[in-house]
Amino acid sequence: MSARADAKKKALQRAQQKRNQRKLTLLNTPKTTGGRSKTTVKKGLSNIPKEGTRAGKLKMAGQGMSGLKNYKKDELKLSKAATKASANLKKERNQKKNEGSSPTKTGKKMSAIEKRNRERFGDAHVDKLKARHKAFKAARKKKK
Repeated sequence: MSARADAKKKALQRAQQKRNQRKLTLLNTPKTTGGRSKTTVKKGLSNIPKEGTRAGKLKMAGQGMSGLKNYKKDELKLSKAATKASANLKKERNQKKNEGSSPTKTGKKMSAIEKRNRERFGDAHVDKLKARHKAFKAARKKKK
């Protein structure tokens, strides 16, 4: 970078600091409304990076995360780890749920009525009724 460009950059930074200082003083001056003096104290402006904040660390370079090295790789790694963790949690929850009950023969969800019927009459009886109903529906379809 040339000396001229460096000097121009510093001048722009000084001008921005002065503008921000003027804004803060204007915000902190008492406002009179109906004879009363009302002071609102603002601690900072949103466009001024503070130390310790993400914007301060990045020094507003590129307005975002572009200043970080290997950002995309790190994000992908975190995403994969989170996906694995949630899958493991799901497995654990399902195992806890299915510990007491017998596994179902079909992968479909049962209705509340079917669950009650399986408890009352047993799996074999309910399966037989379902098969009979399926056959009835197939016969009805052939008639049409």
